[in-house]
Amino acid sequence: MKKSNFYLASILILGLSSMFSSCKKDDTNAPIITLVGDSEITLDLQTPYQELGATAIDDEDGELIVEISGDVDINLKGVYTITYTATDEAGNIAIEDRIVNIVNSADFLAGNYINAKDSCGPTSNEQALFNAIVTTSDTDNGKFSISNFGAFNIPANPPQPGEIATINLIYNKQTNKITAADLPQNLTGGASLTTVYPSSGVLSLFNPVTFKIVYEWVDNTNQPDICTSTYTK
Repeated sequence: MKKSNFYLASILILGLSSMFSSCKKDDTNAPIITLVGDSEITLDLQTPYQELGATAIDDEDGELIVEISGDVDINLKGVYTITYTATDEAGNIAIEDRIVNIVNSADFLAGNYINAKDSCGPTSNEQALFNAIVTTSDTDNGKFSISNFGAFNIPANPPQPGEIATINLIYNKQTNKITAADLPQNLTGGASLTTVYPSSGVLSLFNPVTFKIVYEWVDNTNQPDICTSTYTK
C-alpha cells in the first residue's frame, strides 16, 4: 500500500512539474537600447564626430552587446544615420537610430536677398538697390558665395552671361566676421574685388538675418573705390 502511494505521489509531482513547465511563456520581449547622448545632434563641417555608443538591457538575459553601424562624413554636408542593434538569446531584436546633421555654419545666411543696398565713397548717400542670392558650400565650413554681389551687373536687365558678379566669402562663427575666401576676385567688366575689410560681418543672426560687406574694388582703369553692401533677408 505504501509503495502504491509512493508511485502516485511521484506521478503527481511529475505531472505538476510538467504543467508548470508548459505554462511558462516564451520570451518575446525585445531588449531595451539606451543611447548615450542625444538621439539627434548637429555638427559643423570638419568638426570631429565622437561616437558615444549605447547600452542594451534584456529582461531575461541582462546586459547585451550593442552593434553599431553607419558612417558620418564630416567633410560633406548631409543627414547621417547611426544604427544601434541588440539581440537577445531568444532572437528578439531591438534597433535605435541616432541622426547626425552635418551643416555649414554659414547655412543661416543662405537664401534670396531682395532690395539689398550698396553705397560707395565716404560721403555718398546714393544707394543702389538690387537682389542677390547667397549659397553655402557643401564641403567647406563657413564658406559661402554671393551672386549679383554689389549689383555690378546693373544696368543690364536682364544681365547678360558673365555679367553677374559672384564672390566667395568665409563666415567665422566665433567672431561673426566675414572675410574673403581669396583675393582678388572678378566683379565682371574688368572690375576686381581687392579688399574685404574687418568691419564686414553679421549684424543679425535672427529674423531678419542681416550682414554687411565693406570692400574695396578697382575698375578696368585701376581706379579704386570703397563701398558697403548690406544684405537683409
